[in-house]
Amino acid sequence: MARHDDLTLNEILSDPMILLLARADGWSKAEFRDEMIWASQELKREPSDLNVPVARASPRNERPLEAACCAI
Repeated sequence: MARHDDLTLNEILSDPMILLLARADGWSKAEFRDEMIWASQELKREPSDLNVPVARASPRNERPLEAACCAI
């Protein structure tokens, strides 16, 4: 059986300490879930697309956000 050190999305969203920290930072569980899903999708982007910014609206104020992968 393969060993995975990363938490799954379900594990993240059911971990009381992670949810407590997210709440302390002002995130609702729904906002935090959406952000984790978006981050997961960003990590799955093709390497050739990593330098292309992705525009999306902030879930808090609908202002545009830009994100680009900063992986080394």
